[in-house]
Amino acid sequence: MEINLNELLFLKLKPVELLNENTTAVWGKMTPQQMVEHLTKFIKMSNGKVDSELITPYKKVESVKKNLFTDKPFANVVQHEVMPGGEPVYENNNMFFAKQTLYEEIIEFYKFYEKTPFATPMNPTFGRLNKKEWEVFHSKHFFHHFTQFNLIK
Repeated sequence: MEINLNELLFLKLKPVELLNENTTAVWGKMTPQQMVEHLTKFIKMSNGKVDSELITPYKKVESVKKNLFTDKPFANVVQHEVMPGGEPVYENNNMFFAKQTLYEEIIEFYKFYEKTPFATPMNPTFGRLNKKEWEVFHSKHFFHHFTQFNLIK
């Protein structure tokens, strides 16, 4: 499999390396590991490994989706329907494995679209997205959470 490095999501992951278990969030309640695992969950949605249900009312999807393609960043929402509250629950034993899983799932994202270029997995907020739309979503989503932990300005 050949991956075009100009569009590779890995290029946007440099801030993840600055993150450790002790990094403090500027806003929100997520721990650093929860944030990495949260990003991974959305990568898995986009690579066909995790099914998602639409939480946006169907009649509003088109107008909500338009917001994805603006320069406006995602709002600093403390609680969201997709991110349950309560005590942290981790899928990985530690931050190292959480980061590794994120990297592996990004590779799977590109493999998925190489095999199924016209796939449109469901995003719970924006509806069905194609590869380019998912890349826009991931870019904005990563930026949103990287600013949460003051990893980028």
